[in-house]
Amino acid sequence: GEGGTFEYAVAGDVCEIRYLPQYTTRLAERVEAALASLLQLTRWSTGEQLQASGISFSHPALADPDRYQQLLGVPVEFEAAHNSLRISAAALSLPLIYANPALCQHLRTLADQLLEQLGSQSLSASVRDLLRQHPRWGKEKVAEQMAMSGRHLIRKLSEEGTSFKLLRDSLLQGMAEQSLKEGSKLFDIADKLGFSDESAFAKAFKRWTGMTPAQFRAQI
Repeated sequence: GEGGTFEYAVAGDVCEIRYLPQYTTRLAERVEAALASLLQLTRWSTGEQLQASGISFSHPALADPDRYQQLLGVPVEFEAAHNSLRISAAALSLPLIYANPALCQHLRTLADQLLEQLGSQSLSASVRDLLRQHPRWGKEKVAEQMAMSGRHLIRKLSEEGTSFKLLRDSLLQGMAEQSLKEGSKLFDIADKLGFSDESAFAKAFKRWTGMTPAQFRAQI
């Protein structure tokens, strides 16, 4: 059917979010609408903290190029190699100001249930099981345990529509939230999950949930 997918690539200090359309009619207009919407969403969800460095379209300009830049507020390139939005790689760590921890937990529970339904054939489920037992393990250690290379693990997880980072972050967040509910000390949680110190854990937790560990505990 019609639609499109997004993928991203990080090179140095720049993250490029590419849009891969599958439209068959009015392609240019719909690509422009998709990327313009993405631009506005990144601004809204971060409280205007995220400032894109540019937008690229693979098609020629449909109107005055200056008008595009005036409306979008960023440099615009046409007849480019990709339809994409460029942002700073550092912006990937910005918290979402409208984060909803309750909804996030609900969706994570649903996702976990779906992963369990996939059964033993799911590599994602196997990775989660290993990380649940060994949360400090990194990609290479997990790959070694599963008798494959790190690159092969990445490729197979990509085929399942996920990544090692997404799986590990999701699992660590769930374990962190449970530990906080149980009253564990931050030092112990950070050590258990493989963080260098409490500060590193607190930063990761705020990136995941939009809250500090203290704020999370206060709402329990």
